[in-house]
Amino acid sequence: MSQSPADVRPGSEFRLGRVLWVVVPCAVAVAVGLPVWGYFDVSTRISRWMLPPLVPATGQVYLNGEPAGKAEVFTQPIGMNCRGAMGMADEDGRFSLRTDVDGDWVPGARAGEHRVIILKQDPQAKPGPFKPPLISPPECAEFDTTPLRMRVERDPARNQFPFHLEHQARASTAADAPDR
Repeated sequence: MSQSPADVRPGSEFRLGRVLWVVVPCAVAVAVGLPVWGYFDVSTRISRWMLPPLVPATGQVYLNGEPAGKAEVFTQPIGMNCRGAMGMADEDGRFSLRTDVDGDWVPGARAGEHRVIILKQDPQAKPGPFKPPLISPPECAEFDTTPLRMRVERDPARNQFPFHLEHQARASTAADAPDR
C-alpha cells in the first residue's frame, strides 16, 4: 500500500536540512570538545572541584609530657583520593599543616578524617650517613600501624590537635650502627 502525495501530512516527510541542523552542531562539538578536554585536562579539574576544601589545621606534639620540638607530622586522608598534609613542629612542639597542591605548599589540610604519623628523631645522635634513630613511638611511624587520628572540620577554629605521645626510647649503642 503506497501513500499518495495527498495522504502525507505536511512537514512529516524526511528533510535532510533538519537532520543536518542536529548532526552538524553535534559533530562540531565532539570534534572541538575532545581535544579541548585533553589539552585542558578537564577530568582532573573536575575531580579537583570535587575534593573537600583545604582548611587551616594546627596542633602541638608532646613526647613524655614535654613539647616535641622538630617532630614531623604527616597525615593521610581516609576514604579520599587526595594528598595528605605535613607539618614540622617548632621548639615548642607547635605545628601548622600544609598540603602540596601542584607543587605549591598551601596552608591547611583537606576537610575529613585523617590518619596521622609523628616522627621525632633523637637530637643526641651523632651525625653520620644514616638518619638518626626515632625516639617517638614506633607504632606512630607508619600509616598502617598508627593509632593517631584527626578529623579536620570546615570550621578552622575547631582544627587544633594536641598529640600526647609516651615512649621510652632505648639509648643507641655502637652495636646499633650498621655494618659496612
